[in-house]
Amino acid sequence: SYAAVNYFQVLLSPTSYLSVRNDLLNDLDGQRTGNKTLYSSHTVGFIKHLGGGLFTFRPEIRYDNAYADGIRAYDKGTRRDQFVGALDLIAHF
Repeated sequence: SYAAVNYFQVLLSPTSYLSVRNDLLNDLDGQRTGNKTLYSSHTVGFIKHLGGGLFTFRPEIRYDNAYADGIRAYDKGTRRDQFVGALDLIAHF
């Protein structure tokens, strides 16, 4: 198995960033994911520091794909790809 990840961030203001992340995972034996296939994910997110640095707000949307024919790695084995939306609020203390 092998993997790679790439981050690209653009400073939009002193307290906010646009973030793009691309991941690649080749699970050659199915030991990491349960399926022998190449996976990729592509994520676009926004990072905003709030309250003088006390909080970080991070919404994102991600697309995941499994490439091998016949592999349905998502949604209980019914789909080869998926979109995921996520949001977190981090309190720094």
